[in-house]
Amino acid sequence: MFVPLSLVPNALGAERPLPLPGMPPSANQEPKEHKQRVEGTDRTITWRRWQEMPGGDFRIRTGDRYLGHGKWEHYLVFEQSPACVKRIRFSLIRLASEPIADVETSPGSRYAIVKITNGVMTARKGLWSWTAQETESR
Repeated sequence: MFVPLSLVPNALGAERPLPLPGMPPSANQEPKEHKQRVEGTDRTITWRRWQEMPGGDFRIRTGDRYLGHGKWEHYLVFEQSPACVKRIRFSLIRLASEPIADVETSPGSRYAIVKITNGVMTARKGLWSWTAQETESR
């Protein structure tokens, strides 16, 4: 059986086939998840290896995730050493020129994670900076 296809111009003047009789118009559209892949959204964070900091009280790890449309999430993780019994305050945290709120680690709460979302820096661009200081136990 031969079914003729009609062609109609779209907004840009190109032509596309009409759906076959009995098929819904959405049958010719790409699935939503395919569209997300094309736009480049990444569902996982790309982590770099842990880096031990001088003194051995903590180590850090950074990661990035592309959100699509030129937006990125950038992560910085502080992990306090299990042997460390201090409370450590991380302040003046920045990624390039973007400031982030202070965070703390302690023996009962060994991890602190900070995140920046922006459209300026891509993966592995910009340098993280911070100060680490022992604070009084509460």
